[in-house]
Amino acid sequence: MKVLILTCNTGQGHNSSATSIKEYFVANGHVCDTADALSFLSAKASKIICTCFTGIYRHIPQAFNIGYSHSGTKAPAEASLSPNEHIQRVKKTDYMTKAMIFGTRKLRKFIADNDYTHIISVHLFPAVMINFMQKKFPLDIKNFLLATDYTCYPFIEKTNADVYFLPHKDLADEFASRGIPRERTVASGIPVRKAFLSMPTRQQARLELGIPADAKLVFMMCGSMGCGPIKSIAAEIARALPNGARLIVSCGTNKKLLTSLQKLGMDNLIPLGYSNDIPRIMAAADLFITKPGGLSITEAGVAGLPMLLMNVVGGCETPNYNFFANHNFAFIASDSKDIPKICTDILLKPDSLRLCEQNLKSSFLGNAVEIIYNTVVNCQ
Repeated sequence: MKVLILTCNTGQGHNSSATSIKEYFVANGHVCDTADALSFLSAKASKIICTCFTGIYRHIPQAFNIGYSHSGTKAPAEASLSPNEHIQRVKKTDYMTKAMIFGTRKLRKFIADNDYTHIISVHLFPAVMINFMQKKFPLDIKNFLLATDYTCYPFIEKTNADVYFLPHKDLADEFASRGIPRERTVASGIPVRKAFLSMPTRQQARLELGIPADAKLVFMMCGSMGCGPIKSIAAEIARALPNGARLIVSCGTNKKLLTSLQKLGMDNLIPLGYSNDIPRIMAAADLFITKPGGLSITEAGVAGLPMLLMNVVGGCETPNYNFFANHNFAFIASDSKDIPKICTDILLKPDSLRLCEQNLKSSFLGNAVEIIYNTVVNCQ
């Protein structure tokens, strides 16, 4: 078995899941590589797309709602189409799909030249590309798609994976309603880094971070790209926190945000650049304030860290927000202006925090990568 994991460099969530899967396969003796699906369009196209994505994400995140709301389709699943019907549909289809299949021939050559036998897509784009490839230039491979958000994606009908890995068992009905056979879905969960599976105790993490054992600690993060109105929200939270409490804000790769928070000069606000120390901070924190990105809320779930979710981006993060709210996995703020007060109220209710923590620990077991591995190696 030789495995290729296809990801997209539009945020670190997909890449992080890909890395976790690769590490597990390699540790079990299999050849496993990762590749950016967008690079098969061209290196320049990949860079342009990712740069535009990051810019929109940081500065006009509302645009994702517009694009997402217009991208859904109720068309029949691609499995029901003949190869000729599929190709004719592509000729008439939307520009987004045409862009995704543009590099299919180059992707096929890469797969064939390297003798890959199993393909795992951790993003919708490569899954669409693989489906078109199999319709027009078929290869003898097994094809898997990992959903990294708590919803069934728009364009899912344009995929035809052998197995669909779901973030949660309660999403099976939604996928079935979009034409995905139940027998081809596996509720695996979303893979997280090893560090989230063996976290230090709260006492140990605070000792290592220099945080007093009895201080309230809030951790705030809005993805690796640091999107949304973080500066104003963080400042208001810091002002509202009780005496002795601290707020750590992760700015990810957003250096401008990091600088602007540092300039505030607030003693109880600790700005943080891109860091690999997130698991330790989560272990030390009492509450995690974040946008509902699929990977970050899964990491907090595995860590058993209560969350306060703010929906500043929209798009596929709105279903994540609703899913966690409906399952009592998180506290929510429908308006970002309410976050400071809600945050303070939650910190004063230790019983509510404890119940949320217990709910998360019973629902997020952190064994997603093991389930994915066993499914892939046993897929005939």
